[in-house]
Amino acid sequence: MQKENLSTLINEIKDDIVAGMKKYNIPGMSVALVSKDGIVWTEGFGFIDRNKTREVNSDTLFWIGSLAKAYTTTAFLLAVQDGLVNLDDPLVKHYPEFNWNTRFGVKEREKITLRHLLTHRSGLQHFTQTTEPGAEGLFSFEKYISKINDSWQKFLVGERHSYSYSNAGYDLIPFVLQRITCMKFSDYVKKKIYEPLGMSRSIIGTANVLGNANWAKGHENDSEFDSAKFISPFIGAAGHYSSVNDMSKFIKMHLNNGIVDGKVFLKQELLEEVYTIPFAEEYELSTIGMGLGVVKNKYDGKLMLSFFGDGDGCFCGHRFIPELGIGLLLECNQIVDTMPFIAEMAEKIMSGLVKEKLGEVPEDVTINDKVQLPPTIKLDIEKLERLQGKYISRMMMDINIELKDQNLIFNYKGEEINLESHSESIFSTKVFPIIEFFKDEDGRPIKLKAIDSTGRIVILDYDGGPLDEKGPNKEEWKKFSNLYRFDFSSFCFYSYAIIKKGYLHLLTSMGSKDFRLNEFRDNIFFTADGQDVVFEKDRMLMSSSIWVKEDLDVEKIIRLTKESPSDVRTNTLSLRGLEEILRWIGKESEADKICNLIVD
Repeated sequence: MQKENLSTLINEIKDDIVAGMKKYNIPGMSVALVSKDGIVWTEGFGFIDRNKTREVNSDTLFWIGSLAKAYTTTAFLLAVQDGLVNLDDPLVKHYPEFNWNTRFGVKEREKITLRHLLTHRSGLQHFTQTTEPGAEGLFSFEKYISKINDSWQKFLVGERHSYSYSNAGYDLIPFVLQRITCMKFSDYVKKKIYEPLGMSRSIIGTANVLGNANWAKGHENDSEFDSAKFISPFIGAAGHYSSVNDMSKFIKMHLNNGIVDGKVFLKQELLEEVYTIPFAEEYELSTIGMGLGVVKNKYDGKLMLSFFGDGDGCFCGHRFIPELGIGLLLECNQIVDTMPFIAEMAEKIMSGLVKEKLGEVPEDVTINDKVQLPPTIKLDIEKLERLQGKYISRMMMDINIELKDQNLIFNYKGEEINLESHSESIFSTKVFPIIEFFKDEDGRPIKLKAIDSTGRIVILDYDGGPLDEKGPNKEEWKKFSNLYRFDFSSFCFYSYAIIKKGYLHLLTSMGSKDFRLNEFRDNIFFTADGQDVVFEKDRMLMSSSIWVKEDLDVEKIIRLTKESPSDVRTNTLSLRGLEEILRWIGKESEADKICNLIVD
């Protein structure tokens, strides 16, 4: 693949990046197109910060977020290759002190394997606590890991539908590697990955990048992320800084079947672990896998590795197809609303590379013609009614299923979708060829599994519906009903606990969610998707965060915007979250006042 053959595509990429940076308020970007021989074309755009201190180039370091998981997985597999550890070793073999709070029995901790950690099947929460309210900075890596022992188990370990994305699980991998290699994780990665691949600029740990002159500062809208204040402990799940020049060498290794300079860097059987959909279900063609993102529905079913990473004010992505020997990298230092743009650019670039390689862009594979279901049937209204309700995703997509004209429907991307019944539990739609409901012994829904036409599986947990009995409306719950605040970087999130239909609910601006809380024991509740919520006198605790009670004083916020504009509560993202909460609880006039403070 030669640069001169891609001139039209490259010119289009340049134009699209310049336009996208303006539209999405992005200070700087870098891009690289990669072949088996290395970089075909690379370029930087814009600046490392708002002050235009330095132009971005192909060596500029960006926080790569969850793309770091690819390097953590590779480091672990190299330890497997060296005979130091096995994928199916129990976690407690290498970390016998590991523990957690659990609703499922003390033996659960012994079931977790290192494979479960690498594939998000451990039952661990996504995040665990990283700081104390009012404290300066974040925990050290060691203290952060110790806090995992205070977290609550989210799902059963390794069960059929136990997948739940977990940064905490990934960060246990470097902790284990440090024990078995007797090396700091950063030193081990440098020795085993960075140096052999020639990734000379890549760095693990925010503290190690602060003095680097060619480092892109992350941004949340117009605010620069305060990396010096928030030195991340996530050295396995995130916490890596790299450039498109460096990461192209990692992709090149994959495009050459694990061979580097004529020698085996990573054995084929270990590459296959990365390229395989773990714990695959029927019709499944796409998943995150072991941190690289496994996609088997694009371009006539060719294996593509595709994943994104965000955090600390940056958003990045990689895509590569080993069979065709092509790949791409994109990095930007703006986190707000940039995901659609980076995804669109990745799609356009990869299609252009595929066309150059094959002369055409093959059609994508769907499961629509492969799915075999029983004939459609007519279900009694009572059975359909029981399936109504809100189902919440463990990642992004939530849906409300309703009964309309004797059919179950839900809204998806602004369109009303009808569910056709094939049995009391199996349904289909034009968007999701398979939707399967799982129920308890009384017929109450517990969760549903939706498989879309691309072979991507989404599990959604039942949060409540119109046929549920009214909750107990306990008197002691009233003391929990309050506004809570969690400071995060340059802005804050808000949550409000409120009693609705006899149940305690948590309305939160973190992901714009309304969770019904299920009481486990006094003061301890769980959401339908397994998140713990613990109420104390003046605060609310979740495994990932500590929220402090906040007076609902709109006039105080108005004064702060004038007197203390650097206060996290005056950040545009904070104000939007507070406005959302106020509208949810019916305080429209207060919400309008907050809305008037927001400057887009």
